[in-house]
Amino acid sequence: MRQLEAIEARVNEEATLRTRFASAGSHDRILVDYYDRVRIRVEAEGNQSLPKEGDKFLHGSVVILLTIGRDGSIKNTEAIRSTSEQLTSHAITVLRRLASFEPFPIELASSADQIVIGARFNYVGPAN
Repeated sequence: MRQLEAIEARVNEEATLRTRFASAGSHDRILVDYYDRVRIRVEAEGNQSLPKEGDKFLHGSVVILLTIGRDGSIKNTEAIRSTSEQLTSHAITVLRRLASFEPFPIELASSADQIVIGARFNYVGPAN
């Protein structure tokens, strides 16, 4: 969690656009709701297309910094930590396939041009 706090501080200092940082520990309800919708969508898509190693699905987590513009477009992705290179590659592929998310709600768009989400995406395999 300290790593995400340090990243949040860096993002807030370096931002030229109005940038907000969102993580599981954020306090702004609108920001947290948006964060949750993004995380749930990425995990659902990622778990449905999870690669196999032999006859078993890979599982684990990937921590990613994801920059999203107010229109919902993905501006940047950066893997921070992962349980494996294959999961990192899979998570980035999922994000490229999704390409965008819903535009910011009006309340969020009025205070941010982009948000940087620091999220742990957990991959456990497809739901049966």
